[in-house]
Amino acid sequence: MGGAEADAARLRLDIGSHVKPKRAPAPRRKAHHPATLLGILVYGYCTGVFFSRKLERATYDSVAFRYIASGSHPDHETLASFRRRFVGELAGLFVQVLEMADTTPMQAMTHRLSTIAGKAAYAMRKQTVEPVFGIIKSVMGFRQFSMRGLHKVTGEWNPVCLAWNIKRMAVLRPKVG
Repeated sequence: MGGAEADAARLRLDIGSHVKPKRAPAPRRKAHHPATLLGILVYGYCTGVFFSRKLERATYDSVAFRYIASGSHPDHETLASFRRRFVGELAGLFVQVLEMADTTPMQAMTHRLSTIAGKAAYAMRKQTVEPVFGIIKSVMGFRQFSMRGLHKVTGEWNPVCLAWNIKRMAVLRPKVG
């Protein structure tokens, strides 16, 4: 997914109800808009860059990250504290990304699952959920959590699943032009 696609997806998300500044930023750090920080995190998860220090470095090295960050360079502490502070609120954005999918493929899937062959395939698919975890581990490079505790791990797992669903939507979306 290119920078323009990530930017378009970021702009269609309603982050206002989920991510609101809770307090003034530390006086030594430059303030960054939550949409910018969210865009960096989501694009980072989509491209396999999970750690805040690597995300900070990417805003200097990668053209796509520079585009999403609008030329600014949030430091790793800003990115890490944003992720920690809004871990619960970001779960609502996961649902919004799923809702961005076109209804046409959803209708096609509903029809496919109503047939006898579709029901048999779905029954087999329910038995094989492990490949998704394997793909996330091998292809996306997400091998360990950087936080501890069920609430924090859940908050870290949601962006990984969000990134996986964005990548799948990009692949399954019909090509235009």
